[in-house]
Amino acid sequence: MFELTQKIISQTEAYLVGFEARNKHLNKIARWLWFPLMYLVLGLKDFFKPTKFWWLLLFALFLLLGVVIENFEISKEVTPYLFNFCFYFSMVLAIFSMPSTYAYYGVEKEYLSKVITLMKKEGIRTVGEVELFEQIIEKVHDRINSRISFYKWLVGMTWTLYLLYINIETKFFTTLSGEELSLALSKNVSTFIMTGLATLAALSLVVGYKRASETLVKSIEFACVDYKAILLKKSNV
Repeated sequence: MFELTQKIISQTEAYLVGFEARNKHLNKIARWLWFPLMYLVLGLKDFFKPTKFWWLLLFALFLLLGVVIENFEISKEVTPYLFNFCFYFSMVLAIFSMPSTYAYYGVEKEYLSKVITLMKKEGIRTVGEVELFEQIIEKVHDRINSRISFYKWLVGMTWTLYLLYINIETKFFTTLSGEELSLALSKNVSTFIMTGLATLAALSLVVGYKRASETLVKSIEFACVDYKAILLKKSNV
Protein backbone atom coordinates (compact mmCIF):
# COMPACT_ATOMS: atom_id res chain seq x y z
CA MET A 1 0.00 0.00 0.00
CA PHE A 2 2.91 2.37 0.75
CA GLU A 3 4.47 2.04 -2.72
CA LEU A 4 1.04 2.22 -4.31
CA THR A 5 0.37 5.50 -2.47
CA GLN A 6 3.69 6.91 -3.67
CA LYS A 7 2.77 6.11 -7.28
CA ILE A 8 -0.69 7.70 -7.04
CA ILE A 9 0.60 10.86 -5.36
CA SER A 10 3.43 11.16 -7.88
CA GLN A 11 1.11 10.73 -10.88
CA THR A 12 -1.46 13.12 -9.40
CA GLU A 13 1.26 15.76 -8.98
CA ALA A 14 2.24 15.31 -12.62
CA TYR A 15 -1.37 15.70 -13.71
CA LEU A 16 -1.92 18.87 -11.65
CA VAL A 17 1.19 20.59 -13.04
CA GLY A 18 0.31 19.46 -16.56
CA PHE A 19 3.38 17.35 -17.29
CA GLU A 20 3.19 13.61 -17.83
CA ALA A 21 6.28 12.22 -19.57
CA ARG A 22 6.57 8.56 -20.48
CA ASN A 23 10.36 8.74 -20.41
CA LYS A 24 11.46 7.81 -16.89
CA HIS A 25 14.62 9.94 -16.91
CA LEU A 26 12.88 13.00 -18.37
CA ASN A 27 10.14 12.67 -15.76
CA LYS A 28 12.72 12.53 -12.95
CA ILE A 29 14.52 15.64 -14.23
CA ALA A 30 11.22 17.53 -14.62
CA ARG A 31 10.17 16.51 -11.12
CA TRP A 32 13.17 18.31 -9.63
CA LEU A 33 13.46 21.29 -12.00
CA TRP A 34 10.05 21.99 -13.57
CA PHE A 35 7.42 20.60 -11.20
CA PRO A 36 8.21 22.91 -8.23
CA LEU A 37 7.70 26.04 -10.36
CA MET A 38 4.42 24.83 -11.84
CA TYR A 39 3.31 23.65 -8.40
CA LEU A 40 3.81 27.16 -6.99
CA VAL A 41 2.00 28.68 -9.98
CA LEU A 42 -0.93 26.31 -9.36
CA GLY A 43 -1.18 27.45 -5.74
CA LEU A 44 -0.73 31.15 -6.46
CA LYS A 45 -3.41 31.05 -9.17
CA ASP A 46 -5.86 29.63 -6.65
CA PHE A 47 -4.78 32.16 -4.00
CA PHE A 48 -5.22 35.17 -6.29
CA LYS A 49 -8.50 33.97 -7.83
CA PRO A 50 -10.57 36.34 -5.59
CA THR A 51 -8.30 39.22 -6.67
CA LYS A 52 -9.11 38.50 -10.30
CA PHE A 53 -12.84 38.60 -9.51
CA TRP A 54 -12.35 41.86 -7.58
CA TRP A 55 -10.55 43.56 -10.47
CA LEU A 56 -13.22 42.50 -12.97
CA LEU A 57 -16.01 43.69 -10.69
CA LEU A 58 -14.20 46.94 -9.94
CA PHE A 59 -13.66 47.59 -13.65
CA ALA A 60 -17.35 46.96 -14.37
CA LEU A 61 -18.46 49.29 -11.55
CA PHE A 62 -16.06 52.05 -12.64
CA LEU A 63 -17.29 51.67 -16.22
CA LEU A 64 -20.91 51.90 -15.08
CA LEU A 65 -20.11 54.88 -12.87
CA GLY A 66 -18.38 56.59 -15.78
CA VAL A 67 -21.53 56.22 -17.89
CA VAL A 68 -23.69 57.58 -15.04
CA ILE A 69 -21.42 60.60 -14.53
CA GLU A 70 -21.38 61.26 -18.28
CA ASN A 71 -25.18 61.21 -18.63
CA PHE A 72 -26.32 62.74 -15.34
CA GLU A 73 -25.43 65.94 -13.60
CA ILE A 74 -23.30 64.79 -10.67
CA SER A 75 -21.24 67.35 -8.78
CA LYS A 76 -17.45 67.04 -8.71
CA GLU A 77 -17.55 66.97 -4.90
CA VAL A 78 -19.65 63.79 -4.90
CA THR A 79 -17.69 61.94 -7.63
CA PRO A 80 -14.69 60.90 -5.43
CA TYR A 81 -17.10 59.43 -2.85
CA LEU A 82 -18.81 57.39 -5.57
CA PHE A 83 -15.49 56.00 -6.80
CA ASN A 84 -14.49 55.14 -3.23
CA PHE A 85 -17.83 53.40 -2.73
CA CYS A 86 -17.28 51.29 -5.85
CA PHE A 87 -13.77 50.42 -4.71
CA TYR A 88 -14.72 49.25 -1.23
CA PHE A 89 -18.05 47.70 -2.25
CA SER A 90 -16.34 45.47 -4.81
CA MET A 91 -13.68 44.57 -2.23
CA VAL A 92 -16.34 43.50 0.30
CA LEU A 93 -18.04 41.31 -2.32
CA ALA A 94 -14.71 39.66 -3.22
CA ILE A 95 -13.67 39.06 0.40
CA PHE A 96 -17.05 37.78 1.60
CA SER A 97 -17.90 35.63 -1.41
CA MET A 98 -20.14 32.59 -0.93
CA PRO A 99 -18.47 29.42 0.48
CA SER A 100 -19.47 27.45 -2.61
CA THR A 101 -17.05 29.61 -4.64
CA TYR A 102 -13.93 28.84 -2.57
CA ALA A 103 -14.54 25.95 -0.15
CA TYR A 104 -13.25 23.15 -2.42
CA TYR A 105 -9.52 23.97 -2.25
CA GLY A 106 -9.27 24.62 -5.99
CA VAL A 107 -10.25 21.01 -6.77
CA GLU A 108 -11.87 20.42 -10.16
CA LYS A 109 -14.12 17.53 -11.21
CA GLU A 110 -11.52 16.21 -13.66
CA TYR A 111 -8.98 15.93 -10.84
CA LEU A 112 -11.25 13.44 -9.06
CA SER A 113 -11.77 11.43 -12.23
CA LYS A 114 -7.99 11.22 -12.74
CA VAL A 115 -7.32 10.06 -9.18
CA ILE A 116 -10.11 7.45 -9.33
CA THR A 117 -8.62 6.16 -12.60
CA LEU A 118 -5.21 5.92 -10.92
CA MET A 119 -6.66 4.02 -7.95
CA LYS A 120 -8.33 1.53 -10.28
CA LYS A 121 -5.11 1.18 -12.28
CA GLU A 122 -3.13 0.40 -9.11
CA GLY A 123 -5.59 -2.28 -8.06
CA ILE A 124 -7.63 -0.58 -5.34
CA ARG A 125 -10.97 -2.37 -5.69
CA THR A 126 -12.66 -2.41 -2.26
CA VAL A 127 -13.88 0.13 0.29
CA GLY A 128 -11.44 -1.32 2.84
CA GLU A 129 -8.48 -0.72 0.50
CA VAL A 130 -9.62 2.85 -0.13
CA GLU A 131 -9.77 3.46 3.62
CA LEU A 132 -6.23 2.09 4.08
CA PHE A 133 -5.09 4.39 1.30
CA GLU A 134 -6.80 7.32 3.04
CA GLN A 135 -4.91 6.57 6.26
CA ILE A 136 -1.55 6.92 4.49
CA ILE A 137 -2.71 10.12 2.75
CA GLU A 138 -3.58 11.54 6.17
CA LYS A 139 -0.01 10.91 7.36
CA VAL A 140 1.38 12.47 4.18
CA HIS A 141 -0.81 15.53 4.76
CA ASP A 142 0.57 15.86 8.30
CA ARG A 143 4.12 15.82 6.90
CA ILE A 144 3.27 18.48 4.32
CA ASN A 145 1.74 20.71 7.01
CA SER A 146 4.85 20.22 9.14
CA ARG A 147 7.07 21.51 6.32
CA ILE A 148 4.78 24.48 5.66
CA SER A 149 4.89 25.37 9.37
CA PHE A 150 8.69 25.30 9.19
CA TYR A 151 8.65 27.66 6.19
CA LYS A 152 6.39 30.07 8.09
CA TRP A 153 8.65 29.88 11.14
CA LEU A 154 11.73 30.53 9.00
CA VAL A 155 10.21 33.65 7.37
CA GLY A 156 8.97 34.92 10.73
CA MET A 157 12.34 34.32 12.42
CA THR A 158 14.22 36.06 9.61
CA TRP A 159 11.96 39.11 9.88
CA THR A 160 12.29 39.16 13.68
CA LEU A 161 16.10 39.07 13.48
CA TYR A 162 16.05 41.89 10.96
CA LEU A 163 13.85 44.03 13.24
CA LEU A 164 16.28 43.33 16.08
CA TYR A 165 19.12 44.47 13.83
CA ILE A 166 17.22 47.69 13.01
CA ASN A 167 16.65 48.33 16.71
CA ILE A 168 20.39 48.03 17.41
CA GLU A 169 21.25 50.19 14.40
CA THR A 170 18.77 52.89 15.46
CA LYS A 171 20.68 53.34 18.72
CA PHE A 172 23.83 53.82 16.64
CA PHE A 173 22.09 56.65 14.72
CA THR A 174 22.04 58.76 17.88
CA THR A 175 25.82 59.07 17.62
CA LEU A 176 25.62 60.50 14.09
CA SER A 177 24.72 63.94 12.83
CA GLY A 178 24.45 65.98 9.66
CA GLU A 179 25.37 64.29 6.38
CA GLU A 180 26.45 61.03 8.04
CA LEU A 181 23.02 60.65 9.63
CA SER A 182 21.27 61.46 6.34
CA LEU A 183 23.30 58.84 4.43
CA ALA A 184 22.77 56.20 7.13
CA LEU A 185 19.00 56.80 7.22
CA SER A 186 18.77 56.68 3.41
CA LYS A 187 20.65 53.38 3.30
CA ASN A 188 18.57 51.95 6.14
CA VAL A 189 15.24 52.91 4.53
CA SER A 190 16.17 51.32 1.19
CA THR A 191 17.32 48.15 2.98
CA PHE A 192 14.06 48.07 4.96
CA ILE A 193 12.00 48.35 1.77
CA MET A 194 13.99 45.60 0.02
CA THR A 195 13.75 43.32 3.04
CA GLY A 196 10.01 43.96 3.32
CA LEU A 197 9.48 43.13 -0.35
CA ALA A 198 11.61 40.00 -0.03
CA THR A 199 9.55 38.93 2.99
CA LEU A 200 6.29 39.45 1.11
CA ALA A 201 7.65 37.43 -1.82
CA ALA A 202 8.70 34.63 0.54
CA LEU A 203 5.27 34.61 2.22
CA SER A 204 3.59 34.51 -1.20
CA LEU A 205 5.67 31.45 -2.14
CA VAL A 206 4.77 29.74 1.15
CA VAL A 207 1.07 30.49 0.59
CA GLY A 208 1.33 29.25 -3.01
CA TYR A 209 2.97 26.02 -1.84
CA LYS A 210 0.31 25.57 0.84
CA ARG A 211 -2.57 26.14 -1.59
CA ALA A 212 -1.11 23.75 -4.17
CA SER A 213 -0.57 21.09 -1.49
CA GLU A 214 -4.17 21.50 -0.33
CA THR A 215 -5.37 21.05 -3.92
CA LEU A 216 -3.25 17.89 -4.22
CA VAL A 217 -4.34 16.31 -0.95
CA LYS A 218 -8.01 17.31 -1.20
CA SER A 219 -8.19 16.02 -4.79
CA ILE A 220 -7.12 12.62 -3.49
CA GLU A 221 -9.37 12.76 -0.40
CA PHE A 222 -12.46 13.85 -2.37
CA ALA A 223 -11.71 11.19 -4.99
CA CYS A 224 -11.56 8.55 -2.24
CA VAL A 225 -15.02 9.58 -1.02
CA ASP A 226 -16.40 9.48 -4.57
CA TYR A 227 -14.77 6.11 -5.24
CA LYS A 228 -16.17 4.61 -2.02
CA ALA A 229 -19.64 5.84 -3.02
CA ILE A 230 -19.24 4.12 -6.41
CA LEU A 231 -18.08 0.86 -4.80
CA LEU A 232 -20.91 0.92 -2.26
CA LYS A 233 -23.49 1.39 -5.02
CA LYS A 234 -22.05 -1.58 -6.92
CA SER A 235 -22.15 -3.76 -3.80
CA ASN A 236 -25.81 -2.85 -3.23
CA VAL A 237 -26.88 -3.73 -6.76
